[in-house]
Amino acid sequence: MKLKLLKTGPLFTINLLLLQTLIIGCDSPSEKVKDAQNNVSDAKKDLSIAEDEYLAEVTAFKKESEAKITENDKNIAIVKSKVATVKKEGKVSYEKQVAELEQKNIKLKKKLAEYKEKGKENWQSFKMNLIMIWMN
Repeated sequence: MKLKLLKTGPLFTINLLLLQTLIIGCDSPSEKVKDAQNNVSDAKKDLSIAEDEYLAEVTAFKKESEAKITENDKNIAIVKSKVATVKKEGKVSYEKQVAELEQKNIKLKKKLAEYKEKGKENWQSFKMNLIMIWMN
């Protein structure tokens, strides 16, 4: 009898420990729901933060763009004032510069007015488009 107990005793103990580990390690359905709700809540917070950062970036870039447009307007006024004092040969060059600056400003103003916040990918494309207009 003792021999039989010794053989089943350790096996019983091991099985009991495995069962206990499984029970302790498993979450109840209510805990799983609570974890899922916490994950959703965290994801919503992260999304909200990302949207706020995106909108702040858009606002800052628009202000910067408007400052560049204002700077271009000042440059146009300076070039126009020089046109009046230049001889006929130089007027064509100045008038060409004025026309180019005016066209650039028109494009920039139009693009800024048309842009609607449509997501980060569209924003990056829009921003690169404006930068290309400035560079040309």
